[in-house]
Amino acid sequence: MKSKIVLSVVALLFVTSGGYLAFQHFKGGRSVSAYCSTFYGDGQKIRSEYSVNFANNPVKNIVNLITAPQQLATFFGKLAAVSPMDIEPSVVVLQHSFQKEADSLGVYARRIQGVTATVR
Repeated sequence: MKSKIVLSVVALLFVTSGGYLAFQHFKGGRSVSAYCSTFYGDGQKIRSEYSVNFANNPVKNIVNLITAPQQLATFFGKLAAVSPMDIEPSVVVLQHSFQKEADSLGVYARRIQGVTATVR
């Protein structure tokens, strides 16, 4: 009898925690699934952009290198918003580091983007 009660309680906890995690994922909350979806989805877009541009256009390569910190800061900001609470502080550190780098390059990057936009 006691083992049936324990088993029932464990099953109930498993079902409710699984339901809670699924609810968090579908409502856009923090979860491993949401983190991985963002990491692989948005991350693949960034990787694809750089692999194509590096191979085809040397001027655009320079612009990409200068603007990369802002793009990565935005990417890690999205990751921080959906990351599980136990890794969120580390993701925020990465986001802040890239944002600091982007801020220090900001004026220079805008000048170069303006020049390359007129060259295209």
